Amino acid sequence: MSADKNEKNRAAFFDMITITVNGDKHDCEEGSTVENIIAMIGANSSKVAVVVNENIVPPEKRRNLKLHDNDQVEILAFAGGG
Repeated sequence: MSADKNEKNRAAFFDMITITVNGDKHDCEEGSTVENIIAMIGANSSKVAVVVNENIVPPEKRRNLKLHDNDQVEILAFAGGG
């Protein structure tokens, strides 16, 4: 089965929402959490700060904070330097 068909079949089983992550629109399954989105973009959760709708999300709340349609998510990576 092609990847495109898989996506269509997958969408038939799950309600989808659209969120904005770092300025880019993304479709994800309804019920997705902040932790899911961090994993989706491939970020190291221990090295990022997360803001949802202008509210800082502490690391201990990321697993349970569900996202909703049209949420605005900013994931900011820490960079070392000197």
